[in-house]
Amino acid sequence: MEGLLEFIADEGVKLVIAVLLGGVIGFERELVGKPAGLRTNILIALGSTVLTLTSMRLAGPLGDQGRIAAQIVSGVGFIGAGTIIQARGAVVGLTSAATIWAVAAIGIAIGADMLHLAVGATALIFLCLTMLRRIEYFSYGRRELVTFRVQMTAGAGVADIQDLFAKAGTLVEHSSLRKSERGVECTLSCNTDARTAAELLVDLTAREDVEQASFEE
Repeated sequence: MEGLLEFIADEGVKLVIAVLLGGVIGFERELVGKPAGLRTNILIALGSTVLTLTSMRLAGPLGDQGRIAAQIVSGVGFIGAGTIIQARGAVVGLTSAATIWAVAAIGIAIGADMLHLAVGATALIFLCLTMLRRIEYFSYGRRELVTFRVQMTAGAGVADIQDLFAKAGTLVEHSSLRKSERGVECTLSCNTDARTAAELLVDLTAREDVEQASFEE
């Protein structure tokens, strides 16, 4: 019973803090529609905390307490690499990868009993992800997440559609294809302003291989 109470008072509290801090960052990522959202960031923070606590417990006071925890830094890079996409000369997902790496660092700090550092880092990361977006908004104009739905004939070139977006200076962050009764339906998501979106819609509908096109913000 005493062991359970000690766990709740020490390790249990740290695990809850990891869930909360990871959830703060994950919630922001979820709101902007990023693939590494709420659950991903909570699990990364929680896993990093558990591994750090395990490393310190196994090593003891005389051993290398950071041996297992040190592998988190390199190991989480594989997760981060999975969020980075290189498409047609552009790289997408660097912010998500950096966020994953930073959330892992928060988990390590929690496991190492550096709670003030973890809370402070969480606050700064959250401010960077939210406030800097506002600065970019005022610097580069009003850009919002726009989703295009393009109905194309069978055998149409999807690469040509993406080239059309690239020529307009608009980076396609996500695209998907599915077969339909009339051919192929392509869905493309990108960050752009209303004027550029309208111009792209005109260019899309002017193509012979496009039967119908629309977008929504």
